Amino acid sequence: VVLGSICSTASEAAATVSQVAGVTNIIAGAASSNLTRAGEYIFLVSPSAAVQAKFTAEYIYKDLKKTKVAVVNSQDDWNASLADSFMNNFKELGGKIVYNNNLSVDPKPKDIESIVSKVRANKAEVIYSPTNPSAGLLLIKEVKAYKVRPLLVGAQFWDVPEIITANEANEVSYV
Repeated sequence: VVLGSICSTASEAAATVSQVAGVTNIIAGAASSNLTRAGEYIFLVSPSAAVQAKFTAEYIYKDLKKTKVAVVNSQDDWNASLADSFMNNFKELGGKIVYNNNLSVDPKPKDIESIVSKVRANKAEVIYSPTNPSAGLLLIKEVKAYKVRPLLVGAQFWDVPEIITANEANEVSYV
């Protein structure tokens, strides 16, 4: 038995080896949708990116009643998988993706400023942002500068003290 990684990229590589060898691989935290198709010996503890994205799309569209979303995601496997699944699900529900941007894994404040400006120009009601916490913090700070703001919805990596603290003073996001 292999107890797998929390990183989707590493887990995908290990899953291929485990599957060929017939060794059970239990993956603790990775959620790339590719892992659910890796084979009969591969098991995820966390919901897959596809499941997380479907839930988030339904929550934004049905519960928050928002129809125009900008998607700002990091370019790594896990976040890209979440973004792609989210966009497909949201459009199937009848929502519109008004803007999409793939961030570098370590974006700079000027990158975020430009992106938020484009999000506002496209009149997004929500920014769905499967990114790492440092990018999430930059987004929260930039969005807080505006009086009329889109809501920010992050993914599981946003559930960290830095994001929660940044959001407490002026709620702009959901995790």
